[in-house]
This record gives sequence, C-alpha cells and structure tokens, in this order.
Amino acid sequence: MSKDLIIVGGVVILILVVALVARGPNENSPDETAENSGSAFVQCLAEAGVAIYGNKTCPACARLAANFGGYAAIDSIFTECNAERERCVREMQTDYVPEIQIRGTIYGGPKTPEALAEETGCAL
Repeated sequence: MSKDLIIVGGVVILILVVALVARGPNENSPDETAENSGSAFVQCLAEAGVAIYGNKTCPACARLAANFGGYAAIDSIFTECNAERERCVREMQTDYVPEIQIRGTIYGGPKTPEALAEETGCAL
C-alpha cells in the first residue's frame, strides 16, 4: 500500500510541475517593459548629469531612494558617502545629504522623480 501511495504522490507532483510550466509567467508579476522603463529613466538622468550623494543610514536619503523604487534602482546615479567618503568630499558642494547635482550644479528643487524628470527633460 505504501508503494502505491508513493507512486500516486509522484504522479501528482509531476502533474503539478507540468501545469506550472505550461501556465507560463505570472500575469501579476512586473514585465520587462516596466522594469526597463525605470532603468531608462535613471539612465536618462545619468546622461543628463544627475548625481545623488547620500548615505543609507540617512532617513532623508532613504525617502529619496524609496521615491525611485529603492537604492538598487538609482545605483548608477547614487554615491554612498559612507563607502566612498573621499569621492563625496571631493565632489559634494555642501555638507548635507542627500545632495543632488545636475551637471555639477546643486539642484534645490523637490527631490522626486517627477521634479527631476521636469528639470532634465527625461521621460518618467
């Protein structure tokens, strides 16, 4: 009897695996277009000369990063000043983080993706 139970269990597992593979990707998961559009926006910001200086222990920096979808989303334009202290000392114009620069000029406007899109002409 236990041998029959093992065979039936194996068949059920096999059917479930085949069904999951045949079903394809989850319709609720983000697609590549959505992921790429965020990447394209940050890439455009980088090309427009946007640089963000901050540190991950700073609450204002965390809010800024969250507006963009997290630190990973802005990795190409974000400099972590705790890890790259010399670079921040050399490039920052103030002693306060987060500091946003556009082509070397301090940007003092709202620290949101929408405001930076408007300032740089990058499509959000």
